[in-house]
Amino acid sequence: MKLFNLKSLLLPLSLLVVVILFPACEPDETDPVPTSLSETLDTFSELSTLVDALAAANLTSQLDGAAVTIFAPTNAAFDAFLANAGVASVNDLPIGDLRNVLLNHVIDGVVGSFDLTNGYVSTLADAQGFPASMKVDVDALSLNNSANITSVDIDGLTGVIHVVDQVITVPDIINLANNDGNLNNLVADLATVDLVNTLQGEGPFTIFAPTDDAIQWTTSMNIPFDVLEEILSDHVVDGNIRSEDLSDDLLIDSFGLDTTSSYTIRFGADGTTQIVETGSNPERIIARITMTDLQGSNGVVHMIDNVIIL
Repeated sequence: MKLFNLKSLLLPLSLLVVVILFPACEPDETDPVPTSLSETLDTFSELSTLVDALAAANLTSQLDGAAVTIFAPTNAAFDAFLANAGVASVNDLPIGDLRNVLLNHVIDGVVGSFDLTNGYVSTLADAQGFPASMKVDVDALSLNNSANITSVDIDGLTGVIHVVDQVITVPDIINLANNDGNLNNLVADLATVDLVNTLQGEGPFTIFAPTDDAIQWTTSMNIPFDVLEEILSDHVVDGNIRSEDLSDDLLIDSFGLDTTSSYTIRFGADGTTQIVETGSNPERIIARITMTDLQGSNGVVHMIDNVIIL
């Protein structure tokens, strides 16, 4: 059975109209009636590699009967992924790595196209012991700013299937920030001072990430390399520090370069979580945390509304 391409239909129409007028592919009357999610996947010839991968990773029985949403990569998506990995088939991948990649395409609960919203979802993949974060852009019909959703709302009996055109790996914190769309200035500045390679290392790291609105400087300001490097390093902390690890008056020691800088977490009376100066001016609010727990493979990102300058 063939899948239609939702993206090609979407150009002049909204997702809502497309889904109403062009429902996801229905099985032919001659097709055997599937009795599970994996059998549903198996009715689509373009998804046969995914079926093989789920079997190779011993995930078929786990997902059959579960109330889940699966973003299903096509065979072409797997071909590109395997070529990039330098292997011939899914059976050549370490089973643990294969399982985690596949689970990064699965989220708990049945989330149809009408229920998808712009923002982040947690997948079943492991990232530092926590669910990995994935960015959903409903307007662009994309995941992590790269994989396109091409078909939606295939009934998987207990779950739902949406088809995507890429295999989606768990991003590190740099790719996570790059995928977001609101942290472009930070990623560019980290590249300028050669911190990208460091932050794509094993980690784990925590980044308090200023949004594009927060970073107001430009190249015309001629900030010295070492000054910019020190400022940016003060936004990085060793360890995978999630929101549940933050407490009132918690002292944070930054990654630092020449010297370690410190600031304090404070829970504001207005309900915000604040980063405040320590030492001579403990009442100065440096920044507020606006989004927490964007979990990547080697750490976690929290967005903040200002640049930390100590």
